[in-house]
Amino acid sequence: MSINNTIAEEPLITIVTVNYKTSDFIKLMLYAFKNLTKNKYKVIICDNYSSDKEIVKLSKIIHKYNNIEVVLRKQTSFGSIGHAEALDLLISKVKTPYFVTMDSDALFLKKNWDDGLILKINDKVKLIGTTLPPVRESKKPIDFPLAFAVLYETKVFKDLDISFIPAY
Repeated sequence: MSINNTIAEEPLITIVTVNYKTSDFIKLMLYAFKNLTKNKYKVIICDNYSSDKEIVKLSKIIHKYNNIEVVLRKQTSFGSIGHAEALDLLISKVKTPYFVTMDSDALFLKKNWDDGLILKINDKVKLIGTTLPPVRESKKPIDFPLAFAVLYETKVFKDLDISFIPAY
């Protein structure tokens, strides 16, 4: 099931994110996209069945925009695996030349952030994004790539048939 707002023109970028009780962050994220993104874009959000209350809240937030789709999903796995399954589902819906995977509590704070990232894509670079800054001391092991926002060239990503589900 999905909640859709009409998209006027074909976008260049699709931004995908997963919601699990993070609609307040998503509200801020959508506001930042509207004010800081240069190119036409659309956003697809997968709600991993946060709660009925969260879905209502998210519906009210996206009502202000005309380029958002929400996919409602009852997750079968939790944590990183459930998040990865949602990302795979979202990316299967991407039809634009570029897409961005974005943590729901992250945002770009630079005007025209999208142009800056797209200009980095070339014959050798097919994705570019953010990582966790180096930390001197951390009690949490870095056992999984911590990419908060990544822009991909869609064709290459899909041709490689990549999944976000970790292979153990």
